[in-house]
Amino acid sequence: MAFWTFLLILISGVAFFFIGRRSISKFTIVEDRFMANLNEKEQQQRRMAPVTSKVSDKMSRYNVKTDMLTISPDSLYAGKQLRELPFRHKSGVNIVKIVRGSRTIMIPTGTEMVFPYDKLLAVGTKEQLAEFRKDMNENVFVQEPAADALAPREFQLDSITLKEDSWLTGKTLLETDMRSYGCMVISVVSDGQITTNPKPDYRFRAGDIVWLAGEKSACEWWD
Repeated sequence: MAFWTFLLILISGVAFFFIGRRSISKFTIVEDRFMANLNEKEQQQRRMAPVTSKVSDKMSRYNVKTDMLTISPDSLYAGKQLRELPFRHKSGVNIVKIVRGSRTIMIPTGTEMVFPYDKLLAVGTKEQLAEFRKDMNENVFVQEPAADALAPREFQLDSITLKEDSWLTGKTLLETDMRSYGCMVISVVSDGQITTNPKPDYRFRAGDIVWLAGEKSACEWWD
């Protein structure tokens, strides 16, 4: 009797072992599939939002972020040029992209018109973006999720360290006229201090770390 009891226990233990291994194997497969789907989703989001992804990846340590707002048909700013709008004066943000239907305008110039339903992608610090949203809401702007449309050309966000003989060294931001070439300065790190969206009279110095954003071909030669 004891023998058959022992044998039954042994057989049950072996069966439990194999069933457990099978369950663990199935769980591992499900887990692997979940992680693969999650990684694919993240990669798809990066492909769909190249500007937002690159700003987040490279500028988060400087508290620089992006936010996208849509121009309401009732907005007081609709029908005006960017340079006529108080973005920089009131909040300090920069507009790096305008999405107009199927068209994307990277690094728009001050003469670019703003139309109803345009999506404006702004870049700045958390505080600057909060002030920007407040101003836009007060002027009948409708906030959209910070999702970014596909850019027609390759967007670049990278830094350069200026040397004594760099083209930018000694010039003011206004003198460079970068925007007309499709490039803009997001931030400057000078003597360990960061200036986000520097003003037009900022004068570049040797040793400055300048963060540039825009079309890759437009931002490659400024150092």
